[in-house]
Amino acid sequence: KNVGLELNLNIHIPGTIKEVAFNTRLTSLSIISRDYAEWFKHNNNTLGDIFIFDTLSWHSVNANMNNVKTSSPLIIPVGKYSYDSLETVPLSEAYSKMLSDLKYVYNRGKIK
Repeated sequence: KNVGLELNLNIHIPGTIKEVAFNTRLTSLSIISRDYAEWFKHNNNTLGDIFIFDTLSWHSVNANMNNVKTSSPLIIPVGKYSYDSLETVPLSEAYSKMLSDLKYVYNRGKIK
């Protein structure tokens, strides 16, 4: 029963990562192009994804994947926009870094 609950909590994570990557890129594009209607839409979609990661999945990922090392390197962001370095880290650490980066993206404001 507990395994089924964990599966139900975590099955959406890959799709949500794909969705948040899309919304993050469109949020950045909207900031650059000063299209604030699109910025508002994609920024709110990013906030919804942050809620899913932070509220629904955080405990489960940290509890179950804290000691799981990846067999091949993960792409870990360096700086604010580049994804250059490759590191082998536990999945929970990569998840925490991703969530931190998403919160940074969400808190960026419009260009004044």
